[in-house]
Amino acid sequence: MRNIITKALAAVVLIALAMSLAACGAGNIYDSLAKDGYSVKVRFDAGGAFVNNTQNVTIVEVFSEDDAVTNSEGKTGVALLAPDDPIRGEGIFKLAKIDGTNNYFQIGWYRERTPVVDGDGNPLDIFGVPTSESGREQAYTYSGMWDFDKDVVDPASLTDGEMVLYAAWAPFFTYEFYSQNESGEFELIGSKQKITLEIPKVSEATGNVSMKDFPKLDGKVFASAYFDEAMTEEISENLDGRRLFVDYETGTVKETVIKIYITWSEE
Repeated sequence: MRNIITKALAAVVLIALAMSLAACGAGNIYDSLAKDGYSVKVRFDAGGAFVNNTQNVTIVEVFSEDDAVTNSEGKTGVALLAPDDPIRGEGIFKLAKIDGTNNYFQIGWYRERTPVVDGDGNPLDIFGVPTSESGREQAYTYSGMWDFDKDVVDPASLTDGEMVLYAAWAPFFTYEFYSQNESGEFELIGSKQKITLEIPKVSEATGNVSMKDFPKLDGKVFASAYFDEAMTEEISENLDGRRLFVDYETGTVKETVIKIYITWSEE
């Protein structure tokens, strides 16, 4: 299925570069390719990400209807590759997203997206803050996550021979660490922006505790960590943010800030 991409790869690169430099020439490129039988277009909307360190680049995949295959479910259509799939070759399409304070990770590619607004219709950013206040771009919810291993494009179902896939991005999770002060109240002692979080481990060789991603406190030895102040939900293994806090159906995250409550023993 995946060897289909080799036919159109040169054209894909050409279109991506041309559209980043001169959008007015895109129509001529499409017309020329259509004459050669490449009438199916798949546009990858990178969602504000940098493509090969350049922003506002549109990636368009072009196919012939003759490229259609039949998948394991008996559906016939054109098989796709994600733009940054390693099979294309290293560095052909490298996607990354970052703003002034946040790194982002990609959740997936989706068929549809819906702008996120407040009750008055004002656009909200990914943290639920009005974009007029934060200066960040508008957030979206998504539907129809594309499965590159089995989904295929049915050319007959497309409008004007084109389909769009939207990239859904989420900021790295902010893990906040809380520890009890002398009054027994939990207070913030540090934070880290990551996707996954490693919990402290005891070395079998030395007996010392490696704090991994957790902050240290002088004179204290890590004892345990919890999701709640009442210390009823103990964290016993590393946290995989993609598995625990992502809603893949909507292309969004369930939480942007994860609070961790730490207990200690005397050193």
